[in-house]
Amino acid sequence: MIQGNQQTTTIDTWPYYEFEDYIRLLNARNEEEKKAREDSEKSQKGTSPDMNQMSKMAGNFKMPKMPNIPKM
Repeated sequence: MIQGNQQTTTIDTWPYYEFEDYIRLLNARNEEEKKAREDSEKSQKGTSPDMNQMSKMAGNFKMPKMPNIPKM
């Protein structure tokens, strides 16, 4: 219910048919968001070879050895 920015105390006072309409609207919005998320994931798959190459480069990176500084 929080997704629709409605307080549960407000929803408790609604007749059942308004509540059912509200749930239908939330389900439709969730489906749209799911489709948009899937489309963005599909478009990101095209860039994954670059990401794989970058992760391999990061895995090969070695930190330089710190010089040994004598204590005084």
